Amino acid sequence: MSWKSLYEIGGVAALVEGIAYFMIVAMGPTMGVAPGNTVAWLNALAAHPQVAVFDYGAVTGIADFALIPIALALYFALRGVSKSWMIITVGAILVFVAIDITTFVATSINLTWLTQNYAAATDPTVRTAILGAEYSLLSGIPLTQLIGYTIWPIVFIIWIAALFKAKVGRFARIFGIFTVLFSMGGGFGFLYPNMTFLVNLQLPACAVFGLFFIGLGYMLLRLPKQGPTESIDLQ
Repeated sequence: MSWKSLYEIGGVAALVEGIAYFMIVAMGPTMGVAPGNTVAWLNALAAHPQVAVFDYGAVTGIADFALIPIALALYFALRGVSKSWMIITVGAILVFVAIDITTFVATSINLTWLTQNYAAATDPTVRTAILGAEYSLLSGIPLTQLIGYTIWPIVFIIWIAALFKAKVGRFARIFGIFTVLFSMGGGFGFLYPNMTFLVNLQLPACAVFGLFFIGLGYMLLRLPKQGPTESIDLQ
């Protein structure tokens, strides 16, 4: 596989990632922010199961897996800047994908299924058991999302620093700085759902993520055919 092909795969994946985040933002008014207000979110899952499965299953799942070719493309493009730090970003992305798929994505799908069963159940004992299962699943979301949102800034800071040193991706660099700030704020919003200011950062954070990844995609698609270098001026 040529360098150009590798960069193109990563670039397309980054564009898909950016579009996915904009789709998540577009579905935000319908689904709300998870877990924010747990009762409101459960009601949204119950009222819009198809949207929930599409949002948290298809779109979020695709966004997670698209991160892997992005991280690999950036590793090969920027390892001339710092191979060790770029390896760290690949490892961190793999950890994030594993955490998000096995916790948030899986939990969201299971909760959607439970809300439908709860609505269909008539036995009070069964409804109580389902409700207990729902809140048990919900209890683990804030911590896992905090971990996920705090992994992001670490990766973004390394990527942004490498982009600055390599003199590439001006658009991505600018939005990357805002992405770090919004990611940190949104992550703590999951841990402190009563802090409205932090919770309200979560959907804007997704929008900034989208812009950042579109910038990365644009940069990767324009990379020359040669291998990694410390200074590629594509501004």
